[in-house]
Amino acid sequence: MRKQLLISALGGSLVALAMVFLASCGGTSGDDKSYSGGSYVADGEIGSISFSTLPSSIPVSQVSGFIVGVRDGSGAGVGDIQVSCDTEEGLALVEPTSGREMTDSSGTMSGKIGCERPGSYQIGCRTPVGANKRVFQRVSCTGEVPDGFTGFPGAGGGGLGGGGLISDDGGSGGADTSGFGIQSARVLDGGIENAFAVDTTQVNTCGDNADEDEPFGDALVSMDFVNDTNSRVDCDSYTITVPGVDTFGPIAVNLGVSGGIAPNGGEAQVTVPLALSLSGGKVWAGSADTISSSTGFKNVELEFTCSKESGDDDSAEFTRSITLGLTFTNVNRCTS
Repeated sequence: MRKQLLISALGGSLVALAMVFLASCGGTSGDDKSYSGGSYVADGEIGSISFSTLPSSIPVSQVSGFIVGVRDGSGAGVGDIQVSCDTEEGLALVEPTSGREMTDSSGTMSGKIGCERPGSYQIGCRTPVGANKRVFQRVSCTGEVPDGFTGFPGAGGGGLGGGGLISDDGGSGGADTSGFGIQSARVLDGGIENAFAVDTTQVNTCGDNADEDEPFGDALVSMDFVNDTNSRVDCDSYTITVPGVDTFGPIAVNLGVSGGIAPNGGEAQVTVPLALSLSGGKVWAGSADTISSSTGFKNVELEFTCSKESGDDDSAEFTRSITLGLTFTNVNRCTS
């Protein structure tokens, strides 16, 4: 069944759909404008972005496609415009893994999403900054996690709800800090990639003779940061908030070299500790508090304190965060 979620015109004060890319080609006065036929057309209706197809439900471990359409004020497709997409943790962005792709000549871009765990998750896409066009839709991931399923290695997404890239402002060359965000995140627990659970206790023995140690080690979070502002951005610390348990930190961190992540599309992959192995158990990073095997499922938030370089001075601090749904329990890693 065809599904469409459309963001309509928001009023005469909005700028043109493609003004970000083509500002040098025409004026930027307060007049309403739309992009049509390669030129600006005054007094036109603002364009739109929509999902022209997106499944309402997907079985866990399965992949399905989606299509995003970008239209100008006259309803014609806008080609060669960048669309950025992101998902909530639990819904993998299998394609494009970078979260970004240009529309084709008909004004559409296609992608794929995959369900990593049961639940209801959002996907969101936006046009370039200045157009102020965003579209969101919720997808239900149904069924149980199959035995041996470890997610979609290399997939993107997971940044929605945590200061990701689906924002109204920012963007390449933009001054707003909304252009800086966490594009995706992955958990590595004791060397197990894309883990959904953190092993809290090393009690299992492995091997045919039960004389081998169970794989066990630190739980780390690896994130992809993207800087779409016009200035270098760095984050110097982060905190870990575990609902019903405590908040740990701040913990020192440095996101890039030479004072941070480069502007106008700069990227950096950053890995930080979530839990550290100690004497056959784990403690929360930034503390000596032992993680109980009865902690269970938690929506853990990592919040980074950041600042945007502005000339020789740093601007006021701002924060970016990401939330991960994880189960903390005694996991048998012998068969992982």
